[in-house]
Amino acid sequence: MAAEAEQQLSLMAGLEVQGDLFGAAGNSKGRSAAEAAEAGIGAGGLSEGRQRPRQRRQPPGSAAGSPDPAGQAHPNDDDTDLPAWHHHRLVNPQQLTPMLRHYVELKAAHPERLLLYRLGDFFECFFEDAITASRLLELTLTGKEGGKAIGRVPMAGIPHHAAERYCGELVRRGHSVALCDQVETTPAKGELLRREITRVLTPGTVLEEGMLAARCNNWLCAVVLERPAGIEM
Repeated sequence: MAAEAEQQLSLMAGLEVQGDLFGAAGNSKGRSAAEAAEAGIGAGGLSEGRQRPRQRRQPPGSAAGSPDPAGQAHPNDDDTDLPAWHHHRLVNPQQLTPMLRHYVELKAAHPERLLLYRLGDFFECFFEDAITASRLLELTLTGKEGGKAIGRVPMAGIPHHAAERYCGELVRRGHSVALCDQVETTPAKGELLRREITRVLTPGTVLEEGMLAARCNNWLCAVVLERPAGIEM
């Protein structure tokens, strides 16, 4: 009997120790509710807080959706994943360097074509054409100083001796390419080296053998508009 009583006392002591060890876990809900009540938050408030969507923090002094207080346009307002000045229409041509101003003028005349502009031993492209060429041809997207008020603009280039290969890849992907080459070797004093668009490559006007498949036809369609008799146009 004495042994049984001693065994029961030992078992009860063990249960008390377990209660002390795991009481924190067992009473965590009670303490959480008590702390929430002390903070003025009920169980419904905790549930509502879990279901409430998180909101993006706004900078101090600004409200969500409020316009820029200065009313200025920023180049990345709508396309946050694109570099600054990712399109030639975002810039004021008068703030560009003379060379880039000429590029923008040519690009405005050929907006549907990817413009390659000869600079030394490279054909360079800028703005949206640089981004497109870097993605399609796996080129390094770099930058070029566009002017004091502009900063750097996107730029990508290809060696001029490899232009046929790269242009062939662009044409195969359905793009039209305008090549702006140097048409003089020595510029006039105080002037830019004269450059002009010397070739426009489209999928139907490719003539270079290296850009054509020998066993495939390269179709070209021509449309002629004639003035009907007796009708003034």
